[in-house]
Amino acid sequence: MPRAADPRFYTNELLSETIVPAAGQQVLALGIAAEVVGEWARAVGRAGKVVAVEHWLPDWRRLRVECERDPTLPLDAVFAGSLAGINEADFDIVAIDVSSYPSTAALARMAHAAGARLKAHGVCYAAGPKDAGILSFGKRLEALFGNAEPLAYRKGQRIIAAHKLHDVASTPEATTEPEIIIAEMRGQRLELEMEPAVFAHGSVDEATALLIDALEIAPGDRMADLGCGSGVVGMVAARLAPDVAVTMTDADAYALELAQRNCARNGITNITITAADVADTIAEQRFTVVACNPPFHQRHGHNPDLALRFMRAASEVLEPGGRAYFVANRFLAYEAKLSTLFGNVHEVVGDERYKVLLGMKT
Repeated sequence: MPRAADPRFYTNELLSETIVPAAGQQVLALGIAAEVVGEWARAVGRAGKVVAVEHWLPDWRRLRVECERDPTLPLDAVFAGSLAGINEADFDIVAIDVSSYPSTAALARMAHAAGARLKAHGVCYAAGPKDAGILSFGKRLEALFGNAEPLAYRKGQRIIAAHKLHDVASTPEATTEPEIIIAEMRGQRLELEMEPAVFAHGSVDEATALLIDALEIAPGDRMADLGCGSGVVGMVAARLAPDVAVTMTDADAYALELAQRNCARNGITNITITAADVADTIAEQRFTVVACNPPFHQRHGHNPDLALRFMRAASEVLEPGGRAYFVANRFLAYEAKLSTLFGNVHEVVGDERYKVLLGMKT
């Protein structure tokens, strides 16, 4: 990828040049690009270890490619939205790419969790651009560790280092109980945990509510919820008729873990939750219903092709005679694209801001 097209190029370059782990060191890499993590694993050697935690499935898969390319590398690739399974006080170095995280609240929690994983006198490095919050994150590190200093700068990218000289103090973000809301839709009452790192934190957004209102679920339906987020669409659908089986997918570990917690909180067991880049891991399955809010932003920026990928995936996993529901902003002209995939497409419900389109597979 050309330098100008890769928003993380200079961050990766700085990380590679500035952080050179010694042989035998233990390194925790949070949202760090696979090529940088691979360099660090080779540097620490067999006496050391690199644990790379990634919450975005395509980037985690790139880490797995590094592991498979050289199985002798001391590298573990972990797909997760938290550090719950990572030992505390185990690492000489923790490195965080702040642009990899979806919200300031998620970053705040990660900073505290990362500090707890450092050994005494270990170093926490943070990297990223100003518009991803590196300067405010540097202030957070200083509040946590009592010190923080800039190490490198290039093309708007910075690296900041903080040394663990004492135990990391608790912060409000690290200790706050999750926010729970009560949502009542289609005669179903759900307790929903909200996650700042997942879309529509704090409420069920208007578009999602409209999609839920439009769904027609029959006994025995097999439904796929593509890009499930908090899981609310699939959870309501799972309760609308007898013998319904729902499969929910997402590429973000934050969303998948939140959906799992929400299903458990509400005692819903007829749902399977699966990590997928759109629908790649369920491509061989077939469903009678698909529901989707096609996104057009992906992690580091706008992706105009992403919505079309979701539409195509929905068409591929929908069985003949099946129904696919898509909610979208009113100004997005999805009808023509959907008509090429489904033939029969029409609006079933809408308001001034949003519309729900139904595609019937012939």
